Formats: sequence, C-alpha cells, structure tokens
Amino acid sequence: MKTKNPSKNIDAIFHAAMNNYRYDYGIRKIEKIIATRPGLLNEDIFCKLGVLYDHLAMRESSRVLRKRHEEHALSLYRRALKVSPNSHRATWGIGRVWWHRRSRKAISYALRAYRLRKRSGEKIGLYAQNVGLVYEALGDYRNAEKWLLRGLRENKTDYGSYLNLVVFYRLIGNFVNAVRYARSLRVRYECEPRSFQRTVWGRKIKEVIMNANRP
Repeated sequence: MKTKNPSKNIDAIFHAAMNNYRYDYGIRKIEKIIATRPGLLNEDIFCKLGVLYDHLAMRESSRVLRKRHEEHALSLYRRALKVSPNSHRATWGIGRVWWHRRSRKAISYALRAYRLRKRSGEKIGLYAQNVGLVYEALGDYRNAEKWLLRGLRENKTDYGSYLNLVVFYRLIGNFVNAVRYARSLRVRYECEPRSFQRTVWGRKIKEVIMNANRP
C-alpha cells in the first residue's frame, strides 16, 4: 500500500477503504499521514475524508455517533469549499449527507453539483444520476427515473450508470428493465480488473446482477 508519493498512497488507501467498506480504516490511515504532513491538505483530501466519514455514518447503529460522523463530514466538505468554492465534489458531498437523511435539501445540492460538474467539462452522467438517487430516496420515482436515464445518456461507459438503474427498477418492481440493464452492467463489470471484482463492493455488484429479476 505504501508508496514514496504520499498523495498516491492516500489515493490507494481511500479506494481500498471504499471498495471494502473499511471506512474507519481509511480514516485512521489518512489522518495519520496528514498529521505529519499537513501541507498535503487540499480539496481532494478534504473530500476523500468527507466521503469516508459520511459512509461510516451510514453503518452506525448509534444515532449519536451517526450524527457526529455526518457533522464531521459536513465540516470537511465546507473546508473543501473554502479552498475551492466551485468544487462539485464537496457540493455533492453535502448533498449526499442530506440524501442519507432523506431530506429535500439534498435536491438543491445535487442540482448545483451537477451544474458545476458540467461546467468543469468532466463526465456528468453519474452527477445527473445523483439527482435521480435523491428523488428515489424521497419516493418521487417519476423524477428519479428521468434523472437516472438522463445520466445514462450522458455516460454510457461507466458501470455505475447501469448499476443505479438496475437497483431502481428492482425497487419499483420493473424486473424486465432491471434484467435489461443488468446485461449491460455485466458487460462493463467483467471489463473491470479481477482485483476490483474480488473486493466487497465488486462482489456486491455481482450479486445485484445475479438478482436483477428479484425484489
């Protein structure tokens, strides 16, 4: 895991933590690195730590600890915005916390993050789908489907674009479409490295593909 380049080391730790649901591990390792090298702190590091904290919050059974982790994540995203006011990552990060809380506040953040991402010239498909995921959590399935399909049109190469649609159609009981998008998801998933497929997240995606015709 360790490399001579601390930024690459942090990146490797982050992806290993996210793909294996080891959020606390990622936080400990990254915070240990930046404790001795505070000069590394930038928008990217703030956002990475924010993601780890907001995902850790989702796994907490304690309401007190969950809120504490969420507030820490929000603080990190706000610090990222001070460094880079137009950060689509930090903007969506705040939206993601509100999404997990099933709050309509998430919609405005998701839309702003989508617009900022579009302005940056980077791929916008998953950011469009983020808007759909918020609507899905709020039970507005018409708008959820609209944004999820829009995201797919804007990025047909990322497996995540198909994964979100498979999960959505299973949720609403449209198994014909779930199976249809699962086929496309499988093609892209099988192009991913074996090392990724063997992670907890990789195995979860395979499970979603296999169960596309089930609630």
